[in-house]
Amino acid sequence: MAMYLLNSAVLTAFGRYNYSELTLDSAKSILSSRPFESAIGHQPTATLLSQLLELNIHSQRTNITMQPNDEAVVFRIAVRLPDYSELSAEQIAALPIEFGRLVRES
Repeated sequence: MAMYLLNSAVLTAFGRYNYSELTLDSAKSILSSRPFESAIGHQPTATLLSQLLELNIHSQRTNITMQPNDEAVVFRIAVRLPDYSELSAEQIAALPIEFGRLVRES
């Protein structure tokens, strides 16, 4: 059972998923309790997440394929960004953000 950190609630394979809201404290607790793979491809986002989660988050542009029982903590900017936006960590922090837990059930 793998654990990922994502910046989008993307469905990486066909299957049944459950996506639920998380608080920042819950996201911290989940990620600090077990190993996880970061799939955060934007360095300023990784910098902000390192600050928010109090963990060392690496920027890594990678493709993942969730298998049954895999989980992900999802960081999401809750507004649509303009095309070709390249935001700093400070600019992202000023936007509405949310965390979720994505579980592939089957």
